[in-house]
Amino acid sequence: MARLLVSAALLRSTLADGPVVTTTTTAVPDDEFVLLPGYCEPNVKSNSLCSASNSDGPSLADTCEGTYAGEDVPIGGDWSRETGMAYFHPDSCDEACAKARCLADASCAGMTVATFAFDSRRTAALKSSVSGFTDWEGYECLRKATWVPTSSAQPLAPFLGPLLLLAGLI
Repeated sequence: MARLLVSAALLRSTLADGPVVTTTTTAVPDDEFVLLPGYCEPNVKSNSLCSASNSDGPSLADTCEGTYAGEDVPIGGDWSRETGMAYFHPDSCDEACAKARCLADASCAGMTVATFAFDSRRTAALKSSVSGFTDWEGYECLRKATWVPTSSAQPLAPFLGPLLLLAGLI
């Protein structure tokens, strides 16, 4: 009887909390990301690297393994890969795992991390680009320290003024 109760408890826990997946990740140094208060901008599904709405997607095939499926999203938002922002299930890929995956994937510019007080587990959604942030309680934006935007029509524009000044042309 005791064995049956333990099995039932494990099944209930798995159904309530999502898949139990063991991930092994190494610690990511704090200087790999720049911490910004709030969620990353642009905050749209098409900028969420693992979302089905993102036409480009990740550079590496396993980058997005462990995101929420449509039927196991938490209350209060659509975090699934199919229809939402594609947050990782914290039991499948915790914050350290998300950081390591972002650093390994050239298409990842950073991540929005949910830091809700009602759940000690933190979860992240990887981003294709990070143009800024919106200060919002319960979220943090982590931008890759080495990320440089490449989608600008004039990627060198911020450097032209100082460059021309140094060259003595202005």
